[in-house]
Amino acid sequence: MGLPQATEFVLPDFFAPCPFTLGLTNPHADTVFPEARAWIGKFLPFSGLAWHCDPWAGKEGFRTICDFQNLLFLMDELTDEMSGEDARVVGESFIRVLKDPSVDNESIIAQATREFRTRIADDVATKSVWFGRFVAICKSYADATYIEAEHRENNRVLDLDDFVIARRENSAVRCCFSINEHALGIDLPDSVFEDPEFLRMYFDAVDMIVIVNDVYSYNMEQAKGLAGNNVVTVLEQALGVDLQAAVNRGGEMFAQKMEGYVRGRGVPPSWGAKVDADVEHFFDSVDQWIVGNLEWSTETSRYLGPDHEEIMKTGRVVLRKIESKTK
Repeated sequence: MGLPQATEFVLPDFFAPCPFTLGLTNPHADTVFPEARAWIGKFLPFSGLAWHCDPWAGKEGFRTICDFQNLLFLMDELTDEMSGEDARVVGESFIRVLKDPSVDNESIIAQATREFRTRIADDVATKSVWFGRFVAICKSYADATYIEAEHRENNRVLDLDDFVIARRENSAVRCCFSINEHALGIDLPDSVFEDPEFLRMYFDAVDMIVIVNDVYSYNMEQAKGLAGNNVVTVLEQALGVDLQAAVNRGGEMFAQKMEGYVRGRGVPPSWGAKVDADVEHFFDSVDQWIVGNLEWSTETSRYLGPDHEEIMKTGRVVLRKIESKTK
């Protein structure tokens, strides 16, 4: 006999284990954010996460971050309900133009990527280490996006270990960390990204952002029939528990990863004074990504809907009805 069908759940308190300062805003936000919103509005309208996550970037760097995050939102919106093959075509267009903006491709994603690419053109040669890593991370994201679409076509929900690996890529969080590195004027050597302790902290941060995103977006995704690529669904199936227990376990995972991340921040690896300072600056930006994503997820109507303010007061999320799909 299966578990009873849930009609609601209570959100975990993600803020309690999060020690990072709330409320930091980039000083250029009032100027840059409307410009970035107008730019992506030529393709599709979005609200900006960068407002919360990148308080230290300069004006040009902040605009680059905003444009890139909006480009990723565009990718997500375009591929959310595509077949695996169609999502593969979109991803390949994104990567080809990112590598070479002269490529003859006039799809929506190619046009947006080409315009974004002009923002980083001057630094592609001078920051070749960063750019090579950036393209590789973006390609991993694009590949993971069409694989996710194939799983969706086949109604496949991954087991927990495979899901964690896949979600680190298809979430695009690593892409955002990489563009932050560039916008902050950092060019970390590859040796940093080969260090086990650095990678543990790095992926703990990615996983925390994913968990928050998945819990807050679960109601929206289940209503659209898109919750297969969500940690809540994966935990329900992996642990054989009901919705509330899965959500609670997500909160516990967040707290455990936060504990390990903060411990690592206290005793980071060392590569020498210059690189150590850059790594510290990089993780300062990651701190803000963790808390900024949490803030944004509670304030936007994108995930919790028009009642998001009331939901945050009570913590109670009532499941929406599954949307009917019309052809």
